[in-house]
Amino acid sequence: MHYSLKQLSVFDAAADLASISQAAKQLELTQSAASSSLIQLEKSVGKPLFERQGKQMTLTYWGMLLRPKVKRLLQNAQHIDKGFYNQHLLSGKIKLAASQTPGEHIVPNLISQLDRDFPEIEIELNVRSTHSVIKGVLNYKYDLGIIEGRCDDNRTDIAVLCEDHLSVVASSHHPYALHDEVSLAQLEQAKWVLRESGSGTRQIFDHAISKLIPDLDVWREYDHVPVLQSIVLMAST
Repeated sequence: MHYSLKQLSVFDAAADLASISQAAKQLELTQSAASSSLIQLEKSVGKPLFERQGKQMTLTYWGMLLRPKVKRLLQNAQHIDKGFYNQHLLSGKIKLAASQTPGEHIVPNLISQLDRDFPEIEIELNVRSTHSVIKGVLNYKYDLGIIEGRCDDNRTDIAVLCEDHLSVVASSHHPYALHDEVSLAQLEQAKWVLRESGSGTRQIFDHAISKLIPDLDVWREYDHVPVLQSIVLMAST
């Protein structure tokens, strides 16, 4: 073997933090020792693994190709290091990221089930924007992401967890609440309260409503609507 676990650990930390100095600090190494380990690893594989721009580091194509293999190897090494005594067949740590809506309404129940069925699995939960979840999964910051929006990046494996729908509602004091049906023309005249631009829920809503009402009167936008599960509000006029 022409590389060591120390070299791989330095590579993994530098890829996570985009900085050799931060990687050295995290691994409790001197910066010169961390730099030397990385240079030795690049010599061993015969390819440049990072592009260096000042103090910032970005992975090359070869670095991106190597990274998931190093992740798996280090995880296996940690598992062996801990030993097998009192370990269950399914154990370890999962870094999970979720966008706001599933993070508040779906993930808690999933974690509860995992805690009950697989108590040796540790779940680290991060609630982020849909964009941040996708970016974090692609950068190996998270092992798994759960979002309510779209992800068209072909570098990810996507599976449907559950199906949901958006509803348009009005206050009981709103004039439209007196009608059994409301036309698109009436909805076009209304003032709308929506999730913030960029959220997964908003992306889905905008995609659907643009075919029906091209010029929506957005009155208010909020980034947190915990009481209203995956719905869009129509404000009183």
